[in-house]
Amino acid sequence: MRVIAYNPQQVVKLYAVPGATLTIQLAPGETVAGLPVSDQSLLDTPEPAGPGNGPIALAGGPVTPSERAGAGRGASTDRNLFTAVRGNFVMLKPLRDLDPQPLFIIGRSTDPTTGKEVMRAYTFELSTREGPLTADAPDTYYLVRFTYPAEERAAAAAAAAARRQAANAAAETRRRELADRQARERLVLASTNAATPGVLNWNYDGQGDRDLAPAEVWDDGQSTFLRFPGNRRVPAIFSVLADGREAAVNYSANTSGLITIHQTNGTFRLRDGGLVLCILNRAFDATGRNPGTGTTSPDVVREIRQ
Repeated sequence: MRVIAYNPQQVVKLYAVPGATLTIQLAPGETVAGLPVSDQSLLDTPEPAGPGNGPIALAGGPVTPSERAGAGRGASTDRNLFTAVRGNFVMLKPLRDLDPQPLFIIGRSTDPTTGKEVMRAYTFELSTREGPLTADAPDTYYLVRFTYPAEERAAAAAAAAARRQAANAAAETRRRELADRQARERLVLASTNAATPGVLNWNYDGQGDRDLAPAEVWDDGQSTFLRFPGNRRVPAIFSVLADGREAAVNYSANTSGLITIHQTNGTFRLRDGGLVLCILNRAFDATGRNPGTGTTSPDVVREIRQ
């Protein structure tokens, strides 16, 4: 067996023994789109017919010596060369001594990194050698197999890059989940703190465009929290006043997509272009909860200096 690294610029010399089958193995999954060979019979002077002479008789009559078997088209032969294709295997069997002549294989496959169809050209110089039909014939092989180191390196690099990207995405997801969990834990602790008694209110409804809806909405009696996870676009946020007018709200955002509106209200309105969503607080308490610090936060104390 002979193993050859594929090079589109290389002319591979093949030596065969008349009567022996030489098999060429292409890449797994590759099919043969074309198998043109030379027609030496067109150049030879016909030998006189007689016992043991003349062209080889074929079942079904003579075959026109033109392009040989393509992908899935079975076998073809003339009085010089038998060819057959089975999947990614090409079988050649010289039927007589042949002068050196060109042989071409056009292969079709799919690039695993791009998914696009790729055509490969294989160029050979086919010759026959005299000698017995044994494996010891010099420079004669029964199987020639191609390898594709450049494609294998590219596929390995693409797979490694995909693994790195997936690992980075998973790490970022874990980081955001941890930040979200820690933020919620801080809110729960703040709502149950003796200095700031109260519970979280999750009783919210939405009316309008669903595309603007946050993943979660709640309040602690002092601030309202909206969560827009991942790369969600954050819309403009307004507080709806008693007379129906809108007022911009003060809010802050962290890297995990948690929006903190520094107030509570019966209705907030989200806008993004022509999309509108109303968020309704079904358990709104206009009195709310005073943190006792002179500010809107239990963590910030207001001190008046004389």
